[in-house]
Amino acid sequence: MRPGASVPTRRKPAKTWRRRRRKWVKRTGKRLVRAASRLLAEQSRVGDPAIFDIDTFPALRALEQGWETICAEIDPMLAHLEQLPNLRDISPDQKRIATDDRWKSFVLYGFGARSERHAALCPETMRLVEQVPGLESAWFSILLPGYHVPEHRGITKGLVTSLLGVHVPEKRDMCWIRIGDETLHYEDGRCIVFDDTVAHEIYNQTDQIRVVLIVDFRRPLRPLGRAFNELFLWVFKRTGYVTEAKKLYLDWEDRFHAFLEQRP
Repeated sequence: MRPGASVPTRRKPAKTWRRRRRKWVKRTGKRLVRAASRLLAEQSRVGDPAIFDIDTFPALRALEQGWETICAEIDPMLAHLEQLPNLRDISPDQKRIATDDRWKSFVLYGFGARSERHAALCPETMRLVEQVPGLESAWFSILLPGYHVPEHRGITKGLVTSLLGVHVPEKRDMCWIRIGDETLHYEDGRCIVFDDTVAHEIYNQTDQIRVVLIVDFRRPLRPLGRAFNELFLWVFKRTGYVTEAKKLYLDWEDRFHAFLEQRP
């Protein structure tokens, strides 16, 4: 080694082990997810379309009817846009699709865990989302102008995803989601309901923010599929994918509420 040359640092064994284990879990998980998708499609009580008719899930109509109230509760949080967390900062596994600071979030319910402090800030919104049977997650997804979410797929057919348009840019034709081969445009107070294991991408090509309320809930399944889905979700919630994101979000939540308390 040349005099004065820096000594290369070595990864700590524990850190290296966690990194390798994470890669193995992801690789193995993808194989299992593909196999599970076939089973869950066969066990579905609501068919296996890419895009669902909202009337398949009547509880979602209450979200549409409560749109103005939902807007009134999230708007004060949007006034502090800079303080809201970037998705990539609270969910590191999303960095492939959350590439910069123009995708922000505000979580009410994450993988079955209720945010009590956010429930106090958005009580009516929380009441409405908790009426959805099989609720797993509910969060506001905020895309800043010009942001593109590349094509991606969700983790399991055991969940169905609803997107309620909360604040849709005026140029609706320039703010869209493509699900499979179909391109849809958001509408204030209306839900788009779909299977997020179908390849989809999102683009906000406007100069305004786009806000939607994302609600993930369990797909109605026959007994075998329901038992499998329960097991899958139980395991998934104990992986680093969820536990790390949960810790990072709770850390942010502490900082955010301290910020709110310090305001005049």
